[in-house]
Amino acid sequence: MNPAEPSGRKIFWAPLAVLALGLSLTFLAFLSNALPVHAVSDVLLWPITLMLWIFPGPCFDRGPGEEPFCEGTPVQVLAGGFGALVTLAFYFLVAYFLVRRFSRRWNLR
Repeated sequence: MNPAEPSGRKIFWAPLAVLALGLSLTFLAFLSNALPVHAVSDVLLWPITLMLWIFPGPCFDRGPGEEPFCEGTPVQVLAGGFGALVTLAFYFLVAYFLVRRFSRRWNLR
C-alpha cells in the first residue's frame, strides 16, 4: 500500500468530520442569536447581517420614546435565506480546513 494514498477508512471519516463540525459551527452561530448582546451573532452570522444591511426593510416612526416599527419584505426574506446558505457554506469551509489541518498533524491522511 502506498503511504501517500489515503486508506478507505480515512476517506470515509474525513467527510463525516467536516459535516459534523460544519453543522456544529453553524448551529452555534445561530444559537448565539439568543444571547442578550447581538454583537456576537452579528459577527458570527456576518452573511445574514450583510444581506439585511444591503436590503433594509422599511421602518415607520411611532413617535418619541418608541422603537420604530420595521417590516420585513419578500426581498428581505430572500436575502436572509441566501445569507443563511452562505453562512452554512462558510462554516463547512472552515470545518474542511480545520479537519484537513488536524488530519495532517495527526497523520490521518
